[in-house]
Amino acid sequence: MFRPPSAAACRTAARQRGLTLIELLIALAIFALIGTLTWRASSQLLLSKEGLEREHERWREIERALLIVENTLLQTAAPSTIQGYGNRAPALIWHTDGGQNRLEVLSLAARAAPRRSYFVLQGDTLYWQRHPERFTHRLPPPESDPLLTGVRSVRWRFWHSLLGWQDRWPPEQSEKQLLPTLPDAIRIELELTDLGTLTRTYALR
Repeated sequence: MFRPPSAAACRTAARQRGLTLIELLIALAIFALIGTLTWRASSQLLLSKEGLEREHERWREIERALLIVENTLLQTAAPSTIQGYGNRAPALIWHTDGGQNRLEVLSLAARAAPRRSYFVLQGDTLYWQRHPERFTHRLPPPESDPLLTGVRSVRWRFWHSLLGWQDRWPPEQSEKQLLPTLPDAIRIELELTDLGTLTRTYALR
């Protein structure tokens, strides 16, 4: 014989259905919170990865620029050591007159004629310019490539065993006494807009 459920049984069933609904809402809230946290973590991970990639690319640019500077300086040769070039301009000249910021280098590249290289700061970019050394004063326009961007300033210093550190080259003393045409070492100080000051020293002897 069928008996309708009692009032107590109905209340118990209603309470059970209410608890199930609350649990569902709590579960949905927890899933939503986990999804939000996961999205934020993934976003931060992507941003960190992009930042690391940019920083890695920046350091690659810096290392490439310093490697070109090093190779050029290590190939520096005094004009007197090159047949027919003894009366040419000095092998190494640091130009600061007229607001210029330029280092001029006479170098001997492998299987190539002597060439003049210039490291010139224009704006916030360090350029590498070069052209073959010639007997005539009529020189072709130099090849020019941007070497390093984001450069606030460049400072070159020159070490000589008799004179110590010099802020210019050729030094003023070279006019009064016989000195080698090249310093013993050269230091470059790069002030970068994003990484501060970087210093490298290259021994030429």
